[in-house]
This record gives sequence, C-alpha cells and structure tokens, in this order.
Amino acid sequence: PPRSTLSTRRSSDLRRMFVSSLLAGLSGAAAALLAVAGVAKLRTPGPAAGMLVGSWPRLRPLARARSVARCVGAIELGVGLCAVVVGDRITAVLLAACYLTLTALAVRLATGDQPTRCGCFGAADGNVGSAHVLLDSCATVISVAAALAAPVSLAGVFETNWGIGLTACAQAALLA
Repeated sequence: PPRSTLSTRRSSDLRRMFVSSLLAGLSGAAAALLAVAGVAKLRTPGPAAGMLVGSWPRLRPLARARSVARCVGAIELGVGLCAVVVGDRITAVLLAACYLTLTALAVRLATGDQPTRCGCFGAADGNVGSAHVLLDSCATVISVAAALAAPVSLAGVFETNWGIGLTACAQAALLA
C-alpha cells in the first residue's frame, strides 16, 4: 500500500487506542468510586440507611433500611469490580444504570426542602448538592460513552500496551 495510506491507518489506530485508553481510565475511575462506595455501605450502612428512611419513610424500621443499604452496597461493589476487571459492554451498561439511578436520586435530594446527607461513603459524607449531581451526571455520560464505544476494561488496556495501561490506571487513580 502507498505510504500515505499506511500513515493514515497508523494515525487512526493511535487515535482509537488513545480514545479507548482514555475511556478505560475514566470509566475505571467511575467504577472504582462506585466500588469504594459499595464497600462503605457494606461496612457502615447506617448513613445510607438514614438517607433512605428520610427519603422513603416506608423503609422504616431502620433495620430494614440498613438491609437495603447493604444490598445497594453489594450491587455497587459487584458492578464496580466487574467494570474494572471485565470492562465489556454489559458491565458498561450496568455502570451507566447505577450512575443514572444515583443521578436521579441526587437531583431528588438536592432539590428537596431540607438538606439531606448522602450516605455514599459512611460517616465522612456531606449534604447532597450540585457537586453530587455533577459527579453522578459525568459518571453516567462516561459510562454511556464506554458502552457505545468498543469498551475495554482497565485491566484490558495492558494487553494493548503497558505504557498506555499505566497511563489509564494513573488517570483512574487520580480521578477516583
């Protein structure tokens, strides 16, 4: 093939690799954040249970809300870990669904009459506000983009190139 065709193909391959590693890093960060929130809910479900009871009084007594918070934590941990390790289209869709749900909840809580603590990370949480809505919205968009593109797991980026893999992991660590 002519030289210009090879150059164009190589440039296109590099661009595709860059976008793929960027999406892997960003969705890896979103997945890691979700997994950490899941672990926090499993270890200390009280703050999330309090938020749930405040939002949905039907979840009383608090013991029932704690069970729901632990279930949510287990789902978050499972989806987050699968998205980092497997990184296929299904896990990207599940990650997007989790973050879409969290975005809707954050909007509901942020626009409520009184400030509500989020319960995301146990006792270290603050009130739900525009930062929660923005973060969850960005994670939703990233997850949808990963699902629409040819998704690659954070672990799978290393199969292509170690340097790109390390860069994607550094992106994920910095963003998470």
